[in-house]
Amino acid sequence: MLIGAPVFWILDKVLLSPKLTQGQRIELLKKRKATFLKILSYLLQLFPFVFLVHLLARKLMSLGLPSSSILLAIGCLLFGNTASFFMSTYYGHGMTAVCILALVYSVLTNSPLASGFFLGLSVLCDYSSALFILPLFLFFIKQPTSFLRVILGGLLPASLWCWYHTACFGSPLHIANEFQNPLF
Repeated sequence: MLIGAPVFWILDKVLLSPKLTQGQRIELLKKRKATFLKILSYLLQLFPFVFLVHLLARKLMSLGLPSSSILLAIGCLLFGNTASFFMSTYYGHGMTAVCILALVYSVLTNSPLASGFFLGLSVLCDYSSALFILPLFLFFIKQPTSFLRVILGGLLPASLWCWYHTACFGSPLHIANEFQNPLF
């Protein structure tokens, strides 16, 4: 939502006439909801994911891996996982896959700042991504400056996490499930 809202605002300004009344605009948005969501999913999920697959393939080539292994990796990333089903639907899983793939690329290119940033974004999209925190820190812990850069990279997403959860749920430690299913 935090990434999609600014893009939606631009699409709204570009695709809808400023002459519409508020009521007409709302009705038109209801009718075109699927189109707007499809555009958002392509711009924020599908195209970035394919671009990241390309970057990852280039990185794997530079590491001297056999082309058959690289083709297998590309096939698995594009078609062999459940995230590929969500790329054309604006939903948290597709964004999480983009962020995790960006995290993997950042680790492979030894970019601790970007690694922390994309880990933080992935946790904002899907809380289960927090499981990558420990392996990421173990990877960078041998280099104290890199370790600190991972933390620095995650500060913006962590700040957004705190702001969003406080604004929506009253505390940075409360999540939506608590309100959707109080017994949980």
